[in-house]
Amino acid sequence: MHPGTKSVLFINAHSAEKNEDPNRGFPANILYLASSLKKALGDLVKVSLIDLMRERHGGGILSGSLIGGDPTREVEEVEDLARRIKDEVDDAFTFTRDTEFYILVSCFSSLNYAKTINIIKAIHRLVASGSMPKPVILVGGYHATAVPQDFLNVGVDYVVKGEGELAVTNIVRNRGRFTLDAPAEIHQQPPAPRTSIITGPIMVEMDDLPLPDFSVFPHAGEYTHVALSLSRGCPGSCAYCMEETLACLKPKGAKWRSYSPARAKLEIETAFSFLATLPGNDPLRGKCKSVLGFCDPTFGYNQAWRDEVLSFLKEENPGFHMVAESRLDILRCKDIKAFKDANVTLVVGLESGSKDTLVRMKKTTSPTRYLERMADIAGWARDLGHHIVSNMVYNFPGDTRETVEESFSYLATLVEKGVLFNTPFPLYFLCPGDKVFSNMSYWEENYGSRFYYKEWWKDTSLVDFRNVIDPSKGFSFLESLELHRDGLKTLYGRAMDRAADDMVKRTLAIKRVMIEKHARDKLVLLKQHARAC
Repeated sequence: MHPGTKSVLFINAHSAEKNEDPNRGFPANILYLASSLKKALGDLVKVSLIDLMRERHGGGILSGSLIGGDPTREVEEVEDLARRIKDEVDDAFTFTRDTEFYILVSCFSSLNYAKTINIIKAIHRLVASGSMPKPVILVGGYHATAVPQDFLNVGVDYVVKGEGELAVTNIVRNRGRFTLDAPAEIHQQPPAPRTSIITGPIMVEMDDLPLPDFSVFPHAGEYTHVALSLSRGCPGSCAYCMEETLACLKPKGAKWRSYSPARAKLEIETAFSFLATLPGNDPLRGKCKSVLGFCDPTFGYNQAWRDEVLSFLKEENPGFHMVAESRLDILRCKDIKAFKDANVTLVVGLESGSKDTLVRMKKTTSPTRYLERMADIAGWARDLGHHIVSNMVYNFPGDTRETVEESFSYLATLVEKGVLFNTPFPLYFLCPGDKVFSNMSYWEENYGSRFYYKEWWKDTSLVDFRNVIDPSKGFSFLESLELHRDGLKTLYGRAMDRAADDMVKRTLAIKRVMIEKHARDKLVLLKQHARAC
């Protein structure tokens, strides 16, 4: 590399969760950041990526110490991370006296926090030993946006709240200094001179963003799936959602922003072209094994936009399967047909079949109409032969035995219409930035909820207990766990009985076993924890 270049290493921190989904595509957040840097700085910037989310599941060279969440192995994990970072830096970059060096760590959610801290420790160990030059260290993501103070006193130069394209590009362009007119706080700390908490300006005109440039990363071709984001934000204000951490940073009217339909089409074409180059894909011969996932919080909130983009996908998709999530209260029968015709699996966030719970979740103010719409969608999908997947949240604060039984009674009617459910056992857990976390006293005083581990992310030994919450007075976590376990096993049993497809039957059978195992493992962990305490 010639003098004056800017070397940028992205590190995607993996989760402390043992049952993390391994089927993740190329990290869209990092792809957009790197593409923005490349557009702004051209050949002056060289980037590389360590994606620990992917390497954890067999796609890389990590040792066993990085796989679990055992806090007794933290020293070994930091050593392994230091070796991995050094190998990547030595392989990807050549430093001269004028080379600038940046490391950007993505702490996507609170589940990534403990690993992010160990990454930062590993970076400082390498610098202290003289194994690599001192970088400017930046951290971003939902957790950094919700509780940026968690990254003070750990040796970080910048904590970026909100969207990062403009902020990161500004810092790298200006030799490590943030010069944009945006909110910033400076905190003195050891061992670095200071940590600056900055609020990244948002992209109001999303068409100004560059197209995703997969060629920026040398190892992009090793992935099997791709994720895109054609819009940002969500018009809802659900009490359990991390999107709340970003809502306060957005100007009025910017809660949902999208590319123009024309630009969205270019984005999709770019992804299709890249997918066609991956091993196992040959669209000309009808081989399209990869999946294109849309990670929009609410895909196609605008009806005209949705119509145009889905029509394009129907006409131009060379055969790849796609997945998108949208709000059920904006969908009509013609939308379900459009998703089916475009080969897009539709995921909707039902979350509960209890009217009371839906209102507490702030999912809707008209729960009867909301549940009727979900039933309509299920019926339309059944008649069209298109599977609908529903996201659920169980053991939500304020739940009672009666609300759980009401929910399962409703869910049974959906199963009869062929609705599938996403994660088998998604118990609610406190997440910094959501409305429950921000006002725990409200739930404690009004419902008798009890939150046992209010800062679980700071100790990897507590990650498995993050969802241990008594939802209401007189209804304990253990009672709720057993009630949900029995209800879900019955629900999946009914789904197996009515499923005509053998593959669907096998999938449901596996999920039914997972439900029992999840509940059993949770009970064992709780007993072990009680003895240790």
